[in-house]
Amino acid sequence: QKSEDFYKEAHYRKGIQYFEAEKLDDAIREWELVSTVDPDYRRTKYLIQKAETILRKIEEIKKGQSTPANK
Repeated sequence: QKSEDFYKEAHYRKGIQYFEAEKLDDAIREWELVSTVDPDYRRTKYLIQKAETILRKIEEIKKGQSTPANK
């Protein structure tokens, strides 16, 4: 039990570090590791959804910038 708790906390914190560094894919991967062991651990579901939403919005912005504006 102790090692499982350590595993979850270590990956949860690593996800937070990646999120703060704007490495969203890495953050999601870390939180998914936690979520597979304990789906209800802290706010992992919420954090995964938040990071995925940000990634989608970034992609939308990138796509909007790569297409020429209509005149």
